[in-house]
Amino acid sequence: MMFKKVLITTSLAVLFFTGCSTKEDIAIVNEKGKYGVLANSNEVIVKPVYDELSNFDDRKNKNIKTDHPNIVNLHWLHNYYGDDYAIAEYKGKYGVINKDNEMVVKPIYDSITKLFNGFSVIKLDDKYGFLNDEFEVIQKPIFRNAREFLGNAAFVQSNANGKWGCITKDMDLKINDVYDEIYNLHNGFARTVKDGKWGYINDTCKVVVEPTYEYGYDFSKGYAKVVGNGHVAYINEKGEKITKTIFTRGENF
Repeated sequence: MMFKKVLITTSLAVLFFTGCSTKEDIAIVNEKGKYGVLANSNEVIVKPVYDELSNFDDRKNKNIKTDHPNIVNLHWLHNYYGDDYAIAEYKGKYGVINKDNEMVVKPIYDSITKLFNGFSVIKLDDKYGFLNDEFEVIQKPIFRNAREFLGNAAFVQSNANGKWGCITKDMDLKINDVYDEIYNLHNGFARTVKDGKWGYINDTCKVVVEPTYEYGYDFSKGYAKVVGNGHVAYINEKGEKITKTIFTRGENF
């Protein structure tokens, strides 16, 4: 399905503008509660038919960095980075359009996140999957939940038993249905919890420390503080203890 390119030469007075201008001389506009795109030639290059519309981004720009990898919202109208695509809501579903008003992803998804580290998380019928930066479905929505790729790995929740696992950028599920929780990567490592015990995996989904500790802290300067039997010890990035578990307390490095 492809939306026909629409050019409207209606007077600017007809439109009620709520968007913001961009480096490419286009602006997102609103008419009667619907969003579209206006060029500085006074042409409406995307007809105001969308319930919501993000700013246009350049999916080829590898230097783009976003601090908030979340589902599309209107705050992104103020964070312009490029000129390639926009996430659009149409009749309660999300898709992706380009500036020629071509629908490159049909509006069939319950949500689509902004491209982040080369991937978007998609949601369909309460299940999650992934698009790549060519807007191809590289992982069908099968997970109960899925997080963005922070580094080389993303964490996904099994739809069968609610356990968390780890998937790499080639969609290889290295860890499946194992952990009760996996926390976000921090300095290349993620804390894991299983049966009340804490451990660590790295950003390639390799298990560094099996869940054996009473608590584990994030890595800082190459070391992490762990708690066992009510006492504190420190481990290195190989998961090796560099101290005995003897301290009553300790700060992070």
